[in-house]
Amino acid sequence: MSSGVPDIIKAAKILADQSRVDILTVLMDGRFHTVNEISKYAKVKPNTTSYHLAKFLELDWVESNKTGRFKYYRLKKKEIATIIESFMSISPGKEIKSFNQNSEMKKLKQSRTCYDHIAGELGVQIFSFLIEKKYILDGNSELTLTLEGESFFNDLGVDINSLKCKKRNFCTSCIDWSERQYHLSGSLGNALYLLFLEKEWICQNPNSRSLTITSEGQKNLNIIFCMAKE
Repeated sequence: MSSGVPDIIKAAKILADQSRVDILTVLMDGRFHTVNEISKYAKVKPNTTSYHLAKFLELDWVESNKTGRFKYYRLKKKEIATIIESFMSISPGKEIKSFNQNSEMKKLKQSRTCYDHIAGELGVQIFSFLIEKKYILDGNSELTLTLEGESFFNDLGVDINSLKCKKRNFCTSCIDWSERQYHLSGSLGNALYLLFLEKEWICQNPNSRSLTITSEGQKNLNIIFCMAKE
């Protein structure tokens, strides 16, 4: 039998819990995490984390993989990360009560992962550059990579033809929650993120979604993307 009309209310109720949102936020980096790691980053007790993860598994929002004695979890659907990022962009900000919170917020605003692509100021600046140079055309409902854009990405080392063959959206955008503007997503956004990691222009911080721009990265971002650090 058909599953019927989507139960939006049920999904909304799942998100109407701070602990669940905190857990999903941890998983927005697209990586596998153990229950203890998720609990530590989300500041939730392990048994509470396990309970909520079971709910997410029922909804098919996360996937698990057991290796040895550890069980790892990650988001199964990138759409979940996109939804949360969109909710963040229209939500009122919480009061920052400590130096550590303020420091981490600054890092997240500068550069972070949104599932499998770059977000934050860095992501928005890259997207703005691509639009300004007309490497990407922003239509009413979709983005188009121009021939000049293809040449630009190919010169960087991104294999455009192979990306177009993947079974996912090729060139899309997300609303950035901290900047309230768009950043690049889809397989093209993911390829750029992986390229930056490979070239060591950025590095993933182990305890959060924030990314650190290396000195080599800042130099190349300035040269290639016209991103001089203020």
